[in-house]
Order: sequence, then C-alpha cells, then structure tokens
Amino acid sequence: MISVMIDQYVTILAIPMNPNNISQEEEGWSDTKKRIKEKYDITLLIDWVNTLETTDYAGLLGTLLSHNDSKHDIYQVKNYSCSPINVVWPGVYEEYFVDLNEFISKDVKEQHIEQIFDADTVNGRHIAMPFFADYGLLYYRTDLLEKYGYHSPPETWEEMEEMMKTILKGERQTNPNMYGYAGQYKAYEGLTCNFMEWIHSARAGNVIEADGSVSIGNNEKAVEMLERMKSWIYQPKEYTPMSGLLYEESAALKLWLKGETIFMRNWPYAISLTDKDENFPTYTSNQVTTKAYNIARLPGVEKGNSASTLGGWHLGVTKQTKNLTATWLVMQELTSESFQRDRARVSTLLPTIKSLYKDPVVCQAIPKCDIFDTLQVIARPAAQTAPDYLIASRTLFTWVNNILSGYYEVKNGLNLLDIELRKSLGIYKVDLGPEFFVDFTDPLGMFFTITAIFFSAVCLIFFFIIFKNRKLKTVNHSSPTFMLLMVVGNIVGFLSILPYIGKPTNTSCLLSVWMVVLSYSIAISSMLVKNYRVFRIFRNKLAGALKLDDVALLKKCAAIISVNIFLLIIWSAFDAPKPHLLPLSNSQYWTCASTSSSFNIGINIALFIYNGFLLGVGVYLAYHTRGIPGAFNESKMIGFSIYTMILLYVILYGSGNSSNTTKSTGSNKTTMIKSKLGTNTSVDELDVENGSLAKAFTKAEEKNPTKGEAFFVKSMVVSDVDKGEGQFVLEATMNGVFYQFQFSTNDKKQTLKSNFEVFCT
Repeated sequence: MISVMIDQYVTILAIPMNPNNISQEEEGWSDTKKRIKEKYDITLLIDWVNTLETTDYAGLLGTLLSHNDSKHDIYQVKNYSCSPINVVWPGVYEEYFVDLNEFISKDVKEQHIEQIFDADTVNGRHIAMPFFADYGLLYYRTDLLEKYGYHSPPETWEEMEEMMKTILKGERQTNPNMYGYAGQYKAYEGLTCNFMEWIHSARAGNVIEADGSVSIGNNEKAVEMLERMKSWIYQPKEYTPMSGLLYEESAALKLWLKGETIFMRNWPYAISLTDKDENFPTYTSNQVTTKAYNIARLPGVEKGNSASTLGGWHLGVTKQTKNLTATWLVMQELTSESFQRDRARVSTLLPTIKSLYKDPVVCQAIPKCDIFDTLQVIARPAAQTAPDYLIASRTLFTWVNNILSGYYEVKNGLNLLDIELRKSLGIYKVDLGPEFFVDFTDPLGMFFTITAIFFSAVCLIFFFIIFKNRKLKTVNHSSPTFMLLMVVGNIVGFLSILPYIGKPTNTSCLLSVWMVVLSYSIAISSMLVKNYRVFRIFRNKLAGALKLDDVALLKKCAAIISVNIFLLIIWSAFDAPKPHLLPLSNSQYWTCASTSSSFNIGINIALFIYNGFLLGVGVYLAYHTRGIPGAFNESKMIGFSIYTMILLYVILYGSGNSSNTTKSTGSNKTTMIKSKLGTNTSVDELDVENGSLAKAFTKAEEKNPTKGEAFFVKSMVVSDVDKGEGQFVLEATMNGVFYQFQFSTNDKKQTLKSNFEVFCT
C-alpha cells in the first residue's frame, strides 16, 4: 500500500447523471472509493452539483476556478470537440489546470480512444484525462413497433414520421397523452447537440464551416429539416409535446420512463435508468421478459445518413490542489479500466478505454455494445469558433428554440440566425457600398495637388525675396526673421493638403495631423512674437530695459510651439490616428481616426482650446497696437489675418465635431429614417390598406426613390399580407453606428405602426 502523508482527503466536483437519485450515483463510485482508501489511505470526497445542464455547470466552474477555489482538487470538465487541437472547456480553463504530461505513461495513453485522449491537449499541455464518452442515441419502444408491424427501428426521419402516425393513431384511442418523439428542445446546450444532428443527418453542412464561415442562411436542406421537426410539435401532427420546448435530458427521460413516447433522443446514461425503472413497460418473448426498448443510430434524411453528437466528460487537476501526488493517485483510479467498467455496469456510461467495448460485463450492461463502432460521430463547431464556442452555441440554441416556438418562420429565422452567429463571431459586415478616397489621379486630387505645390512655390519665392532684402530698412522694420518663419508655416500648411490625398496609411494619417498643427503653430507664434515686440516697445515706458532681440523672441516662439508639439506627441504615442472607413449613405470613405473616440475628442479639445487662446492673444495685441506709427503699424493686416483664422477655427471646429461624432441620438435616427421615407411622410402614412409593412415601404420608395440616408429593410417575411402577419428586421447605419430592430406580429396595421414608431424613436 502506498501511503500519502500530507493530505488524506481529495475532493472532486462532479455532475450527476441523475440529480434526483444521488444514491445510485454513489453506488457507481463505491468500489473505487474503497479501493483508493485501501491502496493509498486516501478518502475520496465527492461534491455533487445538482444540475444536468452543462451551461449552468460551466458558469459555476468558471466562478470557482477564477476565484482560486482550493476546496476541490479535481474538476469534471466537458469536451465539445474531438479535435486534437481545439477543445472548449479544457481550452477555456487551461490556465487553471495542472499539466499532466509528466504523470502519464505511454501505456495509459494507448489505452484510450485516440481522438478523445488527444482532445485534452491544449498548446502542448495535457490538462485533463478522459472520464467517459457520450454519443446521441435513438431509444425506441420495441413492443409498440412490433405491435403495429414494424420489425426494425427507422433509418430515415420519413420512416419515423410514418411509424409515429400509424402507432399514435391506435395508441391515442386509449392513451391521449401518448407522443411520438422526445428530444432536448430547451434553449440550452442540449438543443445545440440536437440541432447539429438534424443538420448533419440532412447533409446540410456544418452550420459553421472549417474556415469559420457561417452556412446556415439560405440553406434549403436545413430549412426542410427544421420544418419537419417544427411540424411535429403543432397540430395536426403533435408528435412532440409542446412542453418539449422546455425539455432537457431529464425531462425527456421522464416522459420516456412513463411510457408516453415511442422514440427518444438521449445519451447512453438513460440505458441504466430505463433498466432500473420498475414501471417501464416490459416485453415478453419466448417466455423471457425484458424491458420493451432498444437503442439505435439516429435517423437521417436518407438511408445510411445518420449523425451522433460527440459528448463526454473529462477530469482536470486544479493548480490549487494542496497535494498533487495524492490527487494524481486518485486521478489514476478514476480514469482506470476498473473504474470505467464499474461506471458502465452501474450507470451505462460509455468507456473511453477501447478494450472495454469487448468486455462482457460492459456489453451486458449496454445493449448493442457493437453499435458504437457504427455511429457517424459529429462534433459541435468548437474548433471553428474557438475561443468563442460558448457564445456561438448560446446564439444557436436561443434562435433555434425561438424558431421551434413559432416566433419566426423557419427560413427567415435561420437567415437571422446566420446574421446573429456572424455577429457573435465578429465576422458580420453590413454592405455599405464601395470604398472610396480622393486619389492623386482623380480630377479633385490633381487640383488640390497642383494648388498645394503652386502656392508652396509662391511662398518659397517670397522666402528668398525676404531673405535677400532682409537688411533693407523697410524690411528690417518688419522683423524679417519672423516673416521668414511665417512663410515657412504657410509652406507647411499648403503641403499639409498632400497627406489627405490618396488612400490613407499610418504615415499619412500621422503627417496630416502634425503638418496642420505645426503649420498653424509656426505661423501664429511668429505673428504673435512679432507683434508682441511692437506692443512692448510702444506701450511700455521701460521698453529700453527689456531684452527684445530676435534670440529672446525666438525662445518665446519656441515655447509657444512646444506646447502643440507636446500635445501631438501624446496623441501619437497613445492613440495615433490610423486609416478608418467612415460609412456614408451609399458608400464608405477612407479617412483617419483614433481608435478611442473619447481620446480623439479630448486631444482635439485640448488643441482647440490652446490654439484658440493664442488667437485671442493675437486679437488683443492687434487691438492695442492699432495706433502706433505707420512704419511699424501692421495691426490691421495682422488683425485681419487673425479674424480670418477665428472664422476658419469656427468652421473647422463645427465640421470636425460632426465628423468625429460616433453616437447618434434618437431624434437623429428618426430624421435619417424620415429622409428615407420622404420628408413629408408621417408614420400614419405607413397604414396602407391591408396593414402590410412591405407595401408601406414600397409606397415610400416610390415616393422618394433616392432612398435618402443609409436606412433599409434588411429582411422581411410576411406570412399573411391581408392580416399584416410576419417577421421583420429593420436595420440602419447612421454616422457609422449600426442599429437593428426585430419584431414579429400577427396583429393588423396598428401593431405594425407602433413597432415602426418604436424603431424611429
């Protein structure tokens, strides 16, 4: 016996297969717990979670692990994929589990089904061990099939429907509560499994393909398959109970054990629960009485086509365990051949150890033991959606449940599911038309390029003229040093047009900001210090004691410019403007923008406030130097320049503020929508003769064929035009913000009108 002295207790967090009968669960563990105690002197404690819903358990697991729970040493975790690269729960919680590579021998690895074992390797770390496997199975009542002349289970959905029609016609004469089929239709992970089996059995694709694209929209095979399953819920068929929309595994099993359904889709654990149920119908043949059921592959649209979702559970060791050695010894036992045999015998849980499928004890407990070699196993789209599978699955099962519940017509609902899946995976893109920018070869681009170069050349000529004549008395009185700086600022300003032409790049976006701000900063600072010297000389009696030479004033000029440079460095370092597509009404325009709109607005406000202050100082100096001698009096020209700058400042601030807006108010949205309908269109005018929203929009478009702003009806299905029944999706893109409103209605025009008003406001 190996003795572990540090910690004699190891605790596992486990999810029971039958939360209503924990004692039966304990029975499957009893021999193993004794064996662990005898071999290692370790007491195994089991903390049962009272749920069968994997979605709920995932939430609890995430909370415990993220809060460094130290109560549990081993966690039961779920695997959704048989991909050796990509799993869901192990991948999501990888950081919390111990790498078991150093503990696992080659013999142990070769015992298990390769795909299931390899699924626990994430980024080279083996973070879990297979606990048991799961596959979707069809359970069927052998007595009822034989009673009505059927000697084998259905191979196609069409055959199953024919059997249900025939059998229910007879059975409902004496038992009106009899149904044909029970699955897992509740909005949870189980419905994802059912839906994937339906789609694959129809050979309708993978919902989400290997390249990450979504293929459920406009998929006729998927529509036909889901139409069939939905039709079974409602009159006149009613093969599936309407309450089945809330069924998970245990609810479907309850109906099955009561003997009130012919067929059931469930996992293998239901085998032992059926065998042990005293009230389940029995069947006597050749004087041998057995339970009146069997298992088979799930049907397909065509014979030979089937699909069975791969499930299964694994065990992982948390990094918070207090005794890794003791915990690994327990893990060895819980994933051993003897334990998996016990679990198969007591709870009919499928082993992951290959040799056990030929073990007589296992095959006695699990009928048709050889069937598992013939299953057409499929995986949920975990690999394609990692690390966002849980989000994608929630989107999927929510929408499928809504479709089955009748909130959406099947075709339209699957199209909307396609959109929502793409949104949840971050690959949804609204087609806003072609992308464009002003190119150097465009007439407008050529005009601005020539203009910029021409005026830059003119300024350069002035630069050389001033420099050459800088010692002339009249030129010298006008401070040639600062005149030259103003000319340089103007040259930079004219050339700053060029980065705005052509498709934006990171460099051109950065240059456009720096050149505009620096050109203004150089020009205004030169103008200010030039006028400042005149102001101090003629307005200050102590001017003779002041040091007002060019060097001293150039330092002041540099100080003024340095503030703008400091703000530009902050902008460039923390959130430099980058190429950005701006959605317009019928197209998308390439521009430059920072990632954070709040940071962009904040830095622009800082620049506007500072440079606006400089303008104010310039106005003050110009005003107070208006009466000086004529040879030095440039206040009128300087004042005119500054007043022009103020006007441009107001214009640019207004346009910049509107172009940087990323939020749209309700009133803006209403205005944009109204422009689509025509400015004189009231909501009341949507009430056309039959209350059909489709006709209302057709009427509005005829009234205003230009279609106004980027508002459009994305999709619309009207099941009854005369009554105004249908499902609608309205979408709008305004100032780069995407809006969507969905509703369905079976009322007449008042409901259509009120729903449209909600969207508008």
